[in-house]
Amino acid sequence: WVNMQICSASQVQLDFYNSRCFEYVMMDPDAGLGDSGDGSGLFAVGDAGPDESEANLAEQAAQILDMPPAWSDRPEITREAFHARCHQGERTTFYHKCKVELYAPYTQDDGLIQRITLYKDVRRQIPLEIRERFKHRKDKLSERKRRPMQNEIVERFEPGRL
Repeated sequence: WVNMQICSASQVQLDFYNSRCFEYVMMDPDAGLGDSGDGSGLFAVGDAGPDESEANLAEQAAQILDMPPAWSDRPEITREAFHARCHQGERTTFYHKCKVELYAPYTQDDGLIQRITLYKDVRRQIPLEIRERFKHRKDKLSERKRRPMQNEIVERFEPGRL
């Protein structure tokens, strides 16, 4: 639909079926074919004969605006590359006192998909906390936080059974 009203935004009428306010841009040729025959459908023909109704339908179908073809080529991505989500199944990003490792699903044996390591120093040598996220595990482990300096491990599981 295209808004044909010349007025401020507060005065716009949102009646899409009013042809003074909105006009069709892309019509569905099958939308009015199954109407009740009262003449209110998009392609309702009324009491016209069979030859006139077919000609009228063909004329209205020719008025439908076709979309131009895409200007870019269709991307060709293999199924394996799409599901990998990362080059060779893993990606590592370094931040200030932090390292983020992302893994594609099903590439790690333990179901690991993300590991965030927080460090004490800028040189990233003394780990303070290691956060790991998991998916598709049989034991439903979803998250593990390790603090090696305090010798502490916290594990979170999703609800459900094995």
